[in-house]
Amino acid sequence: MTSPFTLPRLWAAAALACIFVAVSFTWVYPADFWWHLRLGEEVLSGRGIPTTDAYSFTAQGQPFLYQAWLSGTLLALTHKVGSIPLIVLLNALSFTAAYALLLTVCAWLSEGSLRTAAAAAFGGFLLGVENWAVRPQTFSVLLFALTWWLLWRHALGKGHARSLLLLPFVTALWANLHGAFWLSLILQGCFVLAGAILAKVPGLPLRSPSGPALRPLLLALLASALATLATPYGLSILGYTRTILTDPSIRAFILEWGAPTLAAGPGRALYATLAILLLLWGFGRRALPMPALLALLALGWAALGSSRNVLWFGFVAAPVAATLASPALARMTGWLSPRWQDSQRRHESPSPVAPWLPLLVAAFLLALVVLALPWLRPLLPLPEERRSLLAPDTPVAAVETLAASGAPGRTFADMQYASYLLWRLPGLALVFTDPRIELYAYNLWVDYGTISLGLRPELLNDYGVEALLLSRERQGELLRWVAQHPGWRLVYEDRRTSAWTRLR
Repeated sequence: MTSPFTLPRLWAAAALACIFVAVSFTWVYPADFWWHLRLGEEVLSGRGIPTTDAYSFTAQGQPFLYQAWLSGTLLALTHKVGSIPLIVLLNALSFTAAYALLLTVCAWLSEGSLRTAAAAAFGGFLLGVENWAVRPQTFSVLLFALTWWLLWRHALGKGHARSLLLLPFVTALWANLHGAFWLSLILQGCFVLAGAILAKVPGLPLRSPSGPALRPLLLALLASALATLATPYGLSILGYTRTILTDPSIRAFILEWGAPTLAAGPGRALYATLAILLLLWGFGRRALPMPALLALLALGWAALGSSRNVLWFGFVAAPVAATLASPALARMTGWLSPRWQDSQRRHESPSPVAPWLPLLVAAFLLALVVLALPWLRPLLPLPEERRSLLAPDTPVAAVETLAASGAPGRTFADMQYASYLLWRLPGLALVFTDPRIELYAYNLWVDYGTISLGLRPELLNDYGVEALLLSRERQGELLRWVAQHPGWRLVYEDRRTSAWTRLR
């Protein structure tokens, strides 16, 4: 009987185990988590989906469209059942499942080479390093991968066309979970366009015997477009999407919405990947499957315009790399010698390398996964900060001190801290701004920035601010002003956070 622990399978298992461990050890960051948890708790409590702001004093009562309401509800339910550890596990499992689907696609396009597929999928995973933290985007990662997998499964003849009926349901679910649901239509559009081009020019290559059937793809795309309206907001969801993509505050003040540059990690990773793909294509000289090429162009353009889209580019770049890797490697070695061919066949053989080594490797990978479980992390011999599930700058102690000193009232807080503050002290602390960027007018963000930089701290009086929750790293100049200005009392301070209340 053939052992399931073959070397190629162990490569794939190692890639997925590393993904699980890496995401498991990613902190829960305050910015895009706690406010979703608070709004999800509102839905879970039976109060319904919030429609107006109740957490700030600068936009209180204004209409608010909470598109990711289902994500917030799922996070709140998970938190109620198993608190933060279960949320961390959910995040790690979602990412691992997503990249397992991507690995499968890469294996199909690399002609069954699990080693190549594992390397390509893991490379795609590394492109999303800035997006491993838990937030509603986690669900987008899984649904993007599922959509990508379903489309390739159809295109390569791995399943019946009826499986495309799942796409509208996936899109409808996505439209209630996260604002990136429009990516479903882009991916499907790439396959529809590829099918149309191949129908007109049948000589163009697609790595399947006959290419994708166009009619089922087109029907799935049309049904998916209608499915985006299957939310509590109907047509309003389209206006929300347009607002998010064009809001000047988001573009001006949120770094991940800006174009990637070589000065930051996502930009360096993106341009390095583009260089690697060009190198593989130059050496491999293999025509790419039409849908892969179209998706690469579409998501590559999106990634060049916004750092947050580098994550999605990784999903479409990985299959391209897997397609080109083998012929490129062959040309790089000069020629396909018989010895090299024999080595390839030996490595891809389903038989185990040795009777004990694969079992040992599998046991090691399993041990890594078990030790990465969030319930065990506090017990590991790691630095104190790494044993915590929460990011070090989560202002837990500072907010508890503010709560003990009485209702903080109008609070000017670092934007990331404001997310935790509105979760922990809803109604007791009203924030100036928080990560719901589109809720606040552009001029409020300008005032937030000038106050935070210490350029116009007197605006605190104009806005009637009663408490401060500041980051020592990001708002150092404002802290120096407060420390020298009468009328403020320091109630908490550590090496990252400082909390003040106004003397009455």
